Amino acid sequence: MSPVIAPRTAAAALAIAAVALTMSTCVADGANAGELSLEQVKRFDTNGDDFVDSDKATVYARHIYDQHNILADYDKNLNGQIDPDELVAINSDLSKIDREPVSAEVRLRAAEHVPIPLMAGPASIEAEVSEDVARAYLREKRVDLGIDTEKPGSDITSGAAITMANDLEGHENIVSIEAAAGYLFRKNIPYPESYNPGDLALTAVSFGPYIEANGDVNSAESRVAAGAMAQAEVLGGGVFDLQRYSVAPYYQTDFRGRSSVYGAAFSWQPYILDWALGSIRSAGTLDVTWGLLFQGDYRFVADAGETGLKTDDDYAWLGAVLSTKIWPFPDTFESRVFAELEYSYFHDTLSGADASLFQGGVGLTLDEKGNATLNVEYTNGRDYKTETDKNTIKTALKVKF
Repeated sequence: MSPVIAPRTAAAALAIAAVALTMSTCVADGANAGELSLEQVKRFDTNGDDFVDSDKATVYARHIYDQHNILADYDKNLNGQIDPDELVAINSDLSKIDREPVSAEVRLRAAEHVPIPLMAGPASIEAEVSEDVARAYLREKRVDLGIDTEKPGSDITSGAAITMANDLEGHENIVSIEAAAGYLFRKNIPYPESYNPGDLALTAVSFGPYIEANGDVNSAESRVAAGAMAQAEVLGGGVFDLQRYSVAPYYQTDFRGRSSVYGAAFSWQPYILDWALGSIRSAGTLDVTWGLLFQGDYRFVADAGETGLKTDDDYAWLGAVLSTKIWPFPDTFESRVFAELEYSYFHDTLSGADASLFQGGVGLTLDEKGNATLNVEYTNGRDYKTETDKNTIKTALKVKF
């Protein structure tokens, strides 16, 4: 099933074809830009000459002539179609408002988790639309990179953090870093012609290099991991609306560069929209989301350096992370005030050791896009990544892109 349909009128088809073939549509005229934001319009003009770049003219035309502005509102990666992760945003919004009768078909299809039909030009025009996306990411954790960050409600994920913490047991201030950066390539995969709602379908893959840092700046018990990651997005599958898988081989050392560790991590994250699992659900006075992430992490320690690890030893951690984020009175506070809770439990299948960690706090979003936040957090427990015990209150400035 293709996520696009032919235009409803011949005039619209001719207009789209004209824009696509001209390859030089001017974006300076606000009327032509429809409901596109200024930021979106700029993404069609990468060289700053106030003209749509030739390789993006077709996608731009789709945005202009989308009668219901679905593309302009939800096509965040600007590839000319609604992807499964962007469909999550439509579902979330439809749960909050009652749209006009003219969009009843869209509402029905969104509720059934099937591709949204969009207005497009002839098949020859659609064939020109690229489905490849490449971009850099900055987040707090490796699992938030790539496909997972393209899901709607980007404020669900946290930004890279520089924190000032007070150790409640040692009574000392600690500067720490929690950050992951990567440059990833994403490829959307067309739905099979025989696709039916609920069927399993591989809809996207992404891959690329990444680096992740965790720990106190002045401590040897810290972690810097660099490697490559590959992700896959699967639509459907029993009770799940979406499933995301990732695997990431890496090389690890510490902030002082004295340890040497080789490893690989695996994760699985399910999404169930009706349960607000992975998407934001509004209850009037509260907006709520929660997440469930299952992870595996194998490491072989070639040189422990000054860390708490053991040389020539290996570890095989299995566990899960349960998290929730709540925005109280979202209309009053414009969704800028929030609270977060996270609990993780991991078990080393080789040594029998356990590591559980609780984190909770409140935060304030500093910008309209949610890319910068100021957080106050409490952490208690054992972090399996750095093999350290924590009991701290910290202030964190978090930034993401």
